[in-house]
Amino acid sequence: MDIYSFINSKDIRDHLQSINYRFNSLETAWLIYQCHRLSYKEKKMLWQELIQIMPNCTLPQRSYETETKSLHESIRRYIEIFDQKIKLFLNNAPDHKNVYMYSYRYGSYEKERTEDYYAIFPSLKLCLADFQEESEDGDEVLSYKIKKQSLDNPYHYIEVTYRSDGQILDIYENPDEYNPIPNFFEELYLEFPTPFEKGDILWIPNYKGVFDRYCDERFVLKYLCTWDSPDVDKTYRDNTDMNGIVYMAFPNYGIDYDHPYNYMDYEFYREPLKPEEEFLKVLSNYMKGKFDVEVLLRVFRKKYLEQVLANDTTISWWDYSTQAIERE
Repeated sequence: MDIYSFINSKDIRDHLQSINYRFNSLETAWLIYQCHRLSYKEKKMLWQELIQIMPNCTLPQRSYETETKSLHESIRRYIEIFDQKIKLFLNNAPDHKNVYMYSYRYGSYEKERTEDYYAIFPSLKLCLADFQEESEDGDEVLSYKIKKQSLDNPYHYIEVTYRSDGQILDIYENPDEYNPIPNFFEELYLEFPTPFEKGDILWIPNYKGVFDRYCDERFVLKYLCTWDSPDVDKTYRDNTDMNGIVYMAFPNYGIDYDHPYNYMDYEFYREPLKPEEEFLKVLSNYMKGKFDVEVLLRVFRKKYLEQVLANDTTISWWDYSTQAIERE
């Protein structure tokens, strides 16, 4: 099992290989779960292999939990419920009235577009046939979703995300209280060594076909969750806390901060920046201690005014946040 290959970020992957990092069972299970390129079928096979070759362990216990949970048993339970949901989605029992809809992402790595649900079909077969006919003559399909909507209960639906080759990536049932997938993976908080330092210019590459990708901007790293002192209480942290604090440049040539998730997707940005992002280089050098704040402010003002003049915008003097108003 090549555990390194499950890491989405090539820079973190290379770094962990260079230091010969050894993964435990819990880390391996989570890396399989979060790997963008793997289908559910591929993940299932890898989890089953993990259970066979890697030792069992207990999951980190939350303060509200009264019993410990086994990793191997938790994986088995996750697979069991996931498989049940797939079976329910594929089952077209005559005593249940359902309709089907599809949406898909298409285009290129740089410019992708989404076609949302717009047609309704009485069967999964007809829905897939129309999707294939609709998408075969256009741009490359990156991924697609099929929604199965109950007519007996309009609030109940199951939505399956597929890879472009037809392999299932994920499944969601609403409301999830029917038979919730015991997704303990989302409750985990894990720290891995990374090659990143304060002031690095990073991004989260758009992995082909991933729906609902969080961040597509370049950013300067200020803080990473893995830099916290060992004394910091991390008991209540989960997947959503596996992030950093970063600075981004926006089209109005302002700078703001965000917390893009997940840091295991971060990579160094090596391509030329957009004109409105040029200031990120200056901010990066400042954060790395190459000059003081006075130089930073002078350069920011200069570049800001250059962009204002180049785009024929008007400075909003009554707004102290150094924003620009778009040309009327």
